[in-house]
Amino acid sequence: MTRRTTLATFTLTGLLAVALLCVGCGRDDAPAAAGPDPELTRDFYDGREADVESLRVTKSVDWGDGPVNISTSQALDAAHRVFTMIDFKGMSRNDVWQLLGDPATIGDMGVPMESGPDAPMVYHFGTGLGGVFYILEFEGDVVVSVKTRLIE
Repeated sequence: MTRRTTLATFTLTGLLAVALLCVGCGRDDAPAAAGPDPELTRDFYDGREADVESLRVTKSVDWGDGPVNISTSQALDAAHRVFTMIDFKGMSRNDVWQLLGDPATIGDMGVPMESGPDAPMVYHFGTGLGGVFYILEFEGDVVVSVKTRLIE
């Protein structure tokens, strides 16, 4: 075997090995990349802390009755991510309070919390011309459902 033939054989063998290794790349049954189980960390998505801080970003508007602090688009976007990416079901009222804070502090349209183990927690993101209510419903101080109500 000549030197040129030997080099060609090694090159072809190497390319074949690479091709065989890549056959499984992108297959649906290929093992997932290493990392935390998304179901276990849904409430700890990247950016959650910043989103929770953004829930209270407001701007002041005056429609003639004096200034009112309304939710900004930044707050509405953050609320959407928080309430769609965190699975609140099964959380205690205290856990929700620790995670999101007092619902009454969401701008001037915040809803004060009612007392009682079955009383809902209502987070109202009002824009003055509409907005969104996120309503956490409880049974015995445990979240059983989260509802979204749009205001047009």
